[in-house]
Amino acid sequence: GNIIALFPGGFKPPHAGHFELAKRYAQDPQVSKVLMLIGPTTRSSQDGAVRITKESSIHIISEFYKQFLGDKVVLEDSPGGEENPMRAAYKWIEEVAQPGEIYTLAASSKDPKRAQMFAGSHKCPEGKYCKEGVEVVVHPVDTKATIYKGRTDELNGREISASIMREDLANGDKENFITNLPPEARSYIGEIFDYLGGVVKKTTLPQSSLDDE
Repeated sequence: GNIIALFPGGFKPPHAGHFELAKRYAQDPQVSKVLMLIGPTTRSSQDGAVRITKESSIHIISEFYKQFLGDKVVLEDSPGGEENPMRAAYKWIEEVAQPGEIYTLAASSKDPKRAQMFAGSHKCPEGKYCKEGVEVVVHPVDTKATIYKGRTDELNGREISASIMREDLANGDKENFITNLPPEARSYIGEIFDYLGGVVKKTTLPQSSLDDE
């Protein structure tokens, strides 16, 4: 129970896929802590109407997700303001990790390649990024598929994406926006949608109706 899982990312905004991976690690008895390393860069919808900041991401996780994830999940700034998730994980080991600690890069057992590469590069003494006293292991977890279901467009079956989540907000589309959320948090859709700046689209009246006025 002493493995620390590093889970770096942008999380702009945090969606069901992020939630699922964090939850699986938090439930693992071999894991003592799940560090979500939040990147600093603001992400926008294509039209610029919706902007998701680091503070927005932290608020959504803290206020709506954390109650279902538990105390093992801890939010941290990406070290050195690093936006690239892999570089953030490498920097954490280099700059923050202490001798005696054991780390793993968060990964699903369906795709553990990056976690394997990360562990291999830190293996001592031969790994390029070996840090004496710090052990990095491969410890993926089984996760449920986080794909779109119940949408009104052609995206059903695709993996849930933060960029699609931003576009749903920009389109004022609550019906499709809810498909990005973990089931546990869907009762909060109104609060999450409004906090993230979901755009309320005004209905344009037909010209004939305007002429009648």
